Amino acid sequence: ALAPVFVIAIDYSIVMLPLLGVTSFLVYYSARNALRQQHEATHDPLTMLLNRRAFDQRIDIALESAPPGSVAVMVMDLDRFKELNDRLGHATGDAALKRLAEIMQARVRKDDIVARIGGDEFGILFSGCSITSARRLAELLRLAPTVISLGRTRSASAATPATSTTMSIWGAPPCAADRRARWRYP
Repeated sequence: ALAPVFVIAIDYSIVMLPLLGVTSFLVYYSARNALRQQHEATHDPLTMLLNRRAFDQRIDIALESAPPGSVAVMVMDLDRFKELNDRLGHATGDAALKRLAEIMQARVRKDDIVARIGGDEFGILFSGCSITSARRLAELLRLAPTVISLGRTRSASAATPATSTTMSIWGAPPCAADRRARWRYP
């Protein structure tokens, strides 16, 4: 994109070329840094999923633009996750959260949005989806924590607390005025 500018600089004065090179580098570095900061502000650093603030924004956008009854939100909380962290350590708990994020991403539809909205809470925004369809999709995700392999030995596995989930699903209200009301979840 800067090639024509370099040609003009060479035609005007060869002395300008180093100055233009430094300026180009600074513009590139500044843009790359801004993109990195934007990503950090909207994503969870552990799982690389959207964070709660970005997820809330996506819900607002979906509610404003989607037809009535075509948006659903699911929140999933891992039960007894603190016990897993306490018994096996935070590194194992972090590995479990990362693996769960990967599984959830793999099991949702292409346009669905998965986010980590709390320590052991995940949210999914189902767009173009009725509440009935969202319940079916949630059932595919319900067992996701049970398939996480933490690389434990048989004896350590016996001492590990069972991980289950608590899930809540909301469907978008059919009335446009109600859809503009802010959704709240725990």
